[in-house]
Formats: sequence, structure tokens, C-alpha cells
Amino acid sequence: MVIYNTQTNGASSELVIEVINDSVYVEPHAIAYIVGNLEIKPAIRKFSDIFKSRIVGKKFYRPTISGTGKIYLKPTLGNYHKFSLQDNEKLIITNNAFIACRDTLHMDAEIDPSLAKFISGTPLVSTLISGHGNVVVQMPGEVIEAKLNNDKFVAFSHDVAAYTPNIKVTREPASKTGGIAKSHKLVYVYRGTGSVYFTPHPNKGTKGR
Repeated sequence: MVIYNTQTNGASSELVIEVINDSVYVEPHAIAYIVGNLEIKPAIRKFSDIFKSRIVGKKFYRPTISGTGKIYLKPTLGNYHKFSLQDNEKLIITNNAFIACRDTLHMDAEIDPSLAKFISGTPLVSTLISGHGNVVVQMPGEVIEAKLNNDKFVAFSHDVAAYTPNIKVTREPASKTGGIAKSHKLVYVYRGTGSVYFTPHPNKGTKGR
């Protein structure tokens, strides 16, 4: 069993992950303390992981923490949000948002080396979560859902936590007149049918995140 307990102290929030005879993947840079009989296993254990990590980078591989005890994460001015995935459900977590998930979920670095992504500057590698269980992300404010039906979502900031895999992402000039030559702001455009999860109102003190 894995229990996620969020505690608040003034403007800051702290996540305590209680593990009871279970295992979780955790973002190592977010950990402050570990209490109890918990064992940390290396993130990269198989030859295939070693080969793939050299292509996509080690940041997409998180260690497994197993046993019984509590994991205290570093305080944040932002918010923690929990996604509950059902059987065969998939979710793409944007870079730097992932915090933790139970090992019943499969976490992998998905590579999309398309020419359109390369030209637009959209990340070619993303974190794909699939299976059954909960995954926790950290964002600068509360996370809400925007449902798309053959539509588009334009993000002028980078505060998107996750999106469903059938959504296509590109990076484009906000204005179609003048293009990049006129130094128009580049925005992320999400197109298709599915869901985009984003932060509409960052908490005070997190806007420069």
C-alpha cells in the first residue's frame, strides 16, 4: 500500500509518502528524508536501460524505494496533484513535473523523433505513464483539466502538467503574421481529442518557476 499525505505549513506544502510493504518510483531530487525500513534500488538495472539512458538521458529513470516506512519530500510553494490511472490508461507527464508513482504503473521514456517536433523545438522525449495506480506531479498551482474534442489548446506559459497520448504537441508562433522573423512569442499548441491538465493560477512566489 502507498499513501500520499500532503501537509501545509503557511504558504508551503510538503508531501509525505507512506509505503507499507510496497514499492514506489520517486524523483530523487525531491527527497528530503527517508524513515523506516526502506531500500533504495538503482534506477538503471538492465542493459537495455543503460543503452536507452545514453540516448534519452538519465533523468527519465527514477529509483525504486521498497519496504515499509515514510518518504518526506522537500517543501514547495507549489501544489501536489494526484492522477488516478485505470487499467490500460496512459498519460504523458511533462518534463520536470513528475514526483512519484507506485511501481504497478509502467514508466518509460517515450521517444518521438518526428521532423515536425525537431523543427518546432518541441521536446522529442517525454515521460509516459501507463497501467493502474496513482501518479503524483508537482506544479506551481492547482491542476485542472481542459477537455478537447478535435480542438486545440494554446499554452503561453509552461504550466502544463500532463496530457493524454492522442494529443499532438507543436511549438509555433503565437501570431501567424510575420512569423519568427518578427520575434513573435513561441507557444505550445496541443491538438486533437483528449485532455490537457494545466495550472491556470500559479501560487504567489512560484511565478518565476
